[in-house]
Amino acid sequence: MASLLGSTSTSRVGVSRAFGRSRPRTVVARAPAGRKVLLVRAGLFDFLAPKPAAPAADPRAQELSEALIDICSGTATGSKASPTTKQEIEELVAELSQYSVKNPLKSPLLWGAYDVLYCSKPTAVGGPLKSGAGPVLAPGQQARQILQAPDSLVNEVTFKTLGFIPGYSRQYGTIKPLSGDTFLLSIREGELNFGVTKQTKQFDINRKIQIVYLDDSLRIARFLPSEDLTDQEAEEAQGAPQTEEILFVFARSGEEAAAEEEAEEEEAKPAAKGKRAAAPAAAKKPAPKRG
Repeated sequence: MASLLGSTSTSRVGVSRAFGRSRPRTVVARAPAGRKVLLVRAGLFDFLAPKPAAPAADPRAQELSEALIDICSGTATGSKASPTTKQEIEELVAELSQYSVKNPLKSPLLWGAYDVLYCSKPTAVGGPLKSGAGPVLAPGQQARQILQAPDSLVNEVTFKTLGFIPGYSRQYGTIKPLSGDTFLLSIREGELNFGVTKQTKQFDINRKIQIVYLDDSLRIARFLPSEDLTDQEAEEAQGAPQTEEILFVFARSGEEAAAEEEAEEEEAKPAAKGKRAAAPAAAKKPAPKRG
């Protein structure tokens, strides 16, 4: 697995195989102008601040992006990805990274809610919920990550306790830029809610994350292991710090896109009413003269 995670091969064989394979697709809407940013406040998510429109995408980048979404959507967040599929994903990411915005940490496209499409190490998404009795106790897990300017991050996994009671796991952290594309993630607290009980926990998690690619619909990040950083979660799970790179592929949340569309429709209603009011009334035909 380590060789796949660290691979930067740009072999066309894997890429062509990726384009030719038919898989279930996740529809990811391109973000329109005037989108709303997801604001994190005490664990509640609101769409408030406007975002500028994304620059026009390169046709090749859009082709690669769609192919990556197509492949990742059939992996169950990476848990069903074969070694061949993982290699194809790495090859697509290697080529797609050439088209990323420059200095992604300074881009307004960084912020918002993103669903986790793929992780090269599936147990890194959801932690204990992904192992042991976790999948049985908390089925239907859906993971996403919320980034809110200027420095807030929330990792969230929603599920149905025993299959019918809504629950969630959240980690709250901050990010500190280390360069134009790499930041230090520090997580200090979290909560686990099974619908009937709620637990809070303090963490000492520090991770170096590199943004490999960013556009208005995708964010690709890579965890970079560092012996100098404390990672409480990794040490509790495997008895040692994480030593291999982990690739994450995120797609902008469908909930966010839906909220944006609804907000835009509401904004358009007053304008439409104004146009109708300004339209001149139809002239009445004069009554025919009597002879």
